[in-house]
Amino acid sequence: MDIYRYPTNVPAGLVFIALILLFHVYSRKNSLLTWFSGLEASITSLTSLLGMVILMGLTRQLSPVVDLSSAGGVARLGFMQMTVS
Repeated sequence: MDIYRYPTNVPAGLVFIALILLFHVYSRKNSLLTWFSGLEASITSLTSLLGMVILMGLTRQLSPVVDLSSAGGVARLGFMQMTVS
């Protein structure tokens, strides 16, 4: 994509840094933003990310060309991949 190349990424990066600074300034005034930067939200986010990583690790990553119509229900979901590979 052309959006990540040199002329475009500098203003996009500056806007991103400005948004981070704006979030930092207003986070102390807003209780919702304070909660998002707190311990409870970080534990919830890390636990959700861990669950998603485990689920993606157990799910078979196949191209759409592979035919799984003859496989069983559990094999179609990809949960047998961890024991077979």
